[in-house]
Amino acid sequence: MNRTLLDRTRGMLNTAGLAKSFWAEAVKTTCYVINRSPSVAIDLKTPMEVWTGQPADYSRVHTFGSPVYVLYNEQERSKLDSKNPESVSSWAMLME
Repeated sequence: MNRTLLDRTRGMLNTAGLAKSFWAEAVKTTCYVINRSPSVAIDLKTPMEVWTGQPADYSRVHTFGSPVYVLYNEQERSKLDSKNPESVSSWAMLME
């Protein structure tokens, strides 16, 4: 499993064009994706489905490394700061 995680993490970082410093987020995302991907070993069910008894929810999936916008509270920014500075998503999906 470690080799699978490493291979997929490397691919995610390279595809997204992100630095190696994002490795922890990429590994966490890789685990999230693996647990929601069908597996031949369990009759093409997802590990999450076997664990919870419910099918995986893909409604919140986003591309790893895609642009996102951060919205700050009024107290965290001054009057002239951007209201939603652009950032890079380090998650392939929003965690539940």
